[in-house]
Amino acid sequence: MKNNRVTVLDIGSSKIVALGASTDDAGRLRIDALAQGPSQGIRKGGITDVHGLAGAIMGVTGKLARELGEGVDDLTVNLSGAHLQSLSSQGFTQIVPSSRTITRQDVHHALTHSRGVVMPAGKEQIAAIPREFRLDQQRGIPNPIGLRGGRLDVLTHLVVAQSSYLSQVEEVVIQAGHKVTMMVPEPLASGLGVLSEEAMELGAMVIDIGDTTTGVALFEGGSVAYLAIIPIGSFHASNDVAQLIRAPFSEADRLKLEHGIAMSSGIGRDDVVSVRQDDGGSPRPMQRKVLCEIIESRMREIAEYAAKHLELSGVVKLSYGVVLTGGGAQLSGCDALFQAVLGTKTRVAHPKVQGNHSRHVGQPSMATAVGLARYALDSEESEFIPASGSSNGREIMRTLKAMFGGR
Repeated sequence: MKNNRVTVLDIGSSKIVALGASTDDAGRLRIDALAQGPSQGIRKGGITDVHGLAGAIMGVTGKLARELGEGVDDLTVNLSGAHLQSLSSQGFTQIVPSSRTITRQDVHHALTHSRGVVMPAGKEQIAAIPREFRLDQQRGIPNPIGLRGGRLDVLTHLVVAQSSYLSQVEEVVIQAGHKVTMMVPEPLASGLGVLSEEAMELGAMVIDIGDTTTGVALFEGGSVAYLAIIPIGSFHASNDVAQLIRAPFSEADRLKLEHGIAMSSGIGRDDVVSVRQDDGGSPRPMQRKVLCEIIESRMREIAEYAAKHLELSGVVKLSYGVVLTGGGAQLSGCDALFQAVLGTKTRVAHPKVQGNHSRHVGQPSMATAVGLARYALDSEESEFIPASGSSNGREIMRTLKAMFGGR
């Protein structure tokens, strides 16, 4: 059964975004309400002040409720942080009697078997996403329910997170007066926010450059193959500028946004920018090339980390290419830099949405929030029944195949 409206919460290091979303008559994502505000109490995906973050969330969800004209109770929330771990696993179940029709319970049995991986202390699985089903060695089956066979195998992508962090997320949302219905890994949400079904089938890499972290997601064959979080974001480029030119962070950030570029090779030495003094004195000149070299160094580091994760993922064919999103992707020259480092065609992507807020929400910085809404709206209830039989918001199990109707 499709949901009529969902409310989602994107908790970032610099801002918090809440959306009320539904689908229009053509099945496209429609934004019904938007609220956002500054974040506090979170750093590099880790919560540092539960009470402060709860207050910030309450302020944003209060604005959302006023625009919707109704209370906001259940929330689908993103999960970030370097503690997220990506694993691949396999499982199977024998069909008894042989060659009978495959049922949903058979699929659950195979998935449960694939999830029988011993977790390190303090870690737990939060997502089990089938990548491929095989029936009697026949590969590439998107949905085996209703087919006949003797043995069902599944290749599953598992996402593992730190238990203490999951508890903190639940606690902070409860303190803000809400309930967590689902926790979705941030890189997965970002990918769903900007990719089409065709892109996932062909093979795509999504790099979401946030404030203090960068999410990486690899898709192939219509499903997710690998997720990771890099503990570096656009904040670090501004911070490097502030430290190296001895300017306030606000001035360094302004220089990055107004004059920065991710590749400095095309800038001449005679191109000069003015640096405002903290004491209100006369601005001092600075070579723009020096500014951009500082920025390029940090952005190149992010691209090189992404290249390492591409190698670790085992994905060898990105026919669709690399997609950049997130607020940091809007820095001029990002696509050219990442294409040079990764050796694959690269572009900056914007979410496609309908509704009164489409101009604001259709920005790269909104990719995670849009992906959260797609995940929640396009889900079928049966796909969310965890293999354990419980449903506590931490544990999700579903395919991605049926999410793209009407796009």
